[in-house]
Amino acid sequence: MNISSIVDRLVGDVGDKKRWRAYRARAKALPGPYRTATEGLERYLLYAGGVAKGDVLVQMLEDLADL
Repeated sequence: MNISSIVDRLVGDVGDKKRWRAYRARAKALPGPYRTATEGLERYLLYAGGVAKGDVLVQMLEDLADL
């Protein structure tokens, strides 16, 4: 077992975390009404969306920020 696989098990995929942080920065930079709508949709997807894979959820939220 090499050191990178140990880190991946302890920390998780660092790429997904970077994508999440980049999405949050984009969402924060949106104008007020758009930011409010994005936060509401994000909250819905996190709690009631039923998405089990983190990378799928991040992709959906990135698409939301693109809209």
